[in-house]
Amino acid sequence: MSRTTDLAATVAGRPPLRVDADLDVAVDGRPLSVSGEGDRLTVAVSSFGRAVGIARGVGDSEQVRSLTTLATAAGLTANVTVHGRTVARAGRDATPGLLGRRYGVELRPGGVVGAVVGGLRAAFS
Repeated sequence: MSRTTDLAATVAGRPPLRVDADLDVAVDGRPLSVSGEGDRLTVAVSSFGRAVGIARGVGDSEQVRSLTTLATAAGLTANVTVHGRTVARAGRDATPGLLGRRYGVELRPGGVVGAVVGGLRAAFS
């Protein structure tokens, strides 16, 4: 078992984690915002391309699945947003479909389209 899986097993028997956060962080020198209230985390990324780049940098499907297992065990749901649109969800309230099942992540096609359109609007305004 991985250390993350062991931690998820330990966390699963405890009360759900509650989060209060407002962080500005950088991944590969590019900013993103992480906020949380209660059992919800929001990771706000500046562009859809940047979100894809971060996802690729997280690791393989097993590493991502371990993180989503940990979030679920802790009672947390994480939403990844681009231009205010949720493009992916992981954790307790995620329902992975065909595309996201390998990673344990719910991909939100409507949010992806909205994020791409939002990016195009921002680029041309």
